[in-house]
Amino acid sequence: DLEYLKREFGDAVVSVADCSQVSFSTHPKQDMQLHDYLHYWQHTLEDKTPPTKLLYLKDWHFVREFPDYGAYQVPEYFRSDWLNEVWDIRDDVCDDYRFVYMGPTGTWTSFHAE
Repeated sequence: DLEYLKREFGDAVVSVADCSQVSFSTHPKQDMQLHDYLHYWQHTLEDKTPPTKLLYLKDWHFVREFPDYGAYQVPEYFRSDWLNEVWDIRDDVCDDYRFVYMGPTGTWTSFHAE
């Protein structure tokens, strides 16, 4: 629900890749406020012509930015998360491997496509 995301988290700053360009095997990225990105996405859904830019939200550390939201619960058999266990105990760095990726049809990274 794009309207819900816009209303609840619209002021968050997210990383957005331009899938219509490739530079050194990756897409150029820019930071945007989530509400601006979701406005772009809604416009691409409503427009009948293909967009000139294919913007893809990637690497958004949603759980880190909104730890009290409770976006999901990991099933018991998948709770061992050795990639994040190291980050969770460190006090000197604020990082993790919990990302949100989302975008309109046709957006992609080398690891994921919509």
